[in-house]
Amino acid sequence: MQYLITYKLNSKASLGGHLACNVSTHSQNNWKLFAPTREMVYGVKGSYDDSWKETCRLLGIKVIQWEQFADEYVKLIRNRVIQEPGKFDVMISIAATRGVAIGCYCDSEKACDGRCHRILAASIIRNCAKAWHNVDLEIVESTNVGYRGIMWDKHPYVIPVR
Repeated sequence: MQYLITYKLNSKASLGGHLACNVSTHSQNNWKLFAPTREMVYGVKGSYDDSWKETCRLLGIKVIQWEQFADEYVKLIRNRVIQEPGKFDVMISIAATRGVAIGCYCDSEKACDGRCHRILAASIIRNCAKAWHNVDLEIVESTNVGYRGIMWDKHPYVIPVR
């Protein structure tokens, strides 16, 4: 079985030879297809952090809860897949054959609780790898102290988008 690793960028996480893929809002490569918009990130951070709530107020960004963020994120990815299906399929093929490590700047504890977009991205990639290439990917979070499994039943609405 191939592993699909998620990790915090700038951490000492072990990637086990997997292709490192930045899916943060700062991404400058093809993996930016999986990056949320800055407004989405600021809005969800505003739901649990007062300083981000103030930033949202000053910038005119709506504060949103995690569930709304997740729904908007999945819609965003589906729209991007419709716009660039070939690029997306190549990325899924890479994940299915070589394995990838998906990184952003959220901390690992938040990711392991399922409240990070890299978890949603990993779930979409896993589901598409299975549906399109019949490849099973096991998703794990790489932390400074090893790998940790993540609860995937929190995201039953993330389905193959092809």
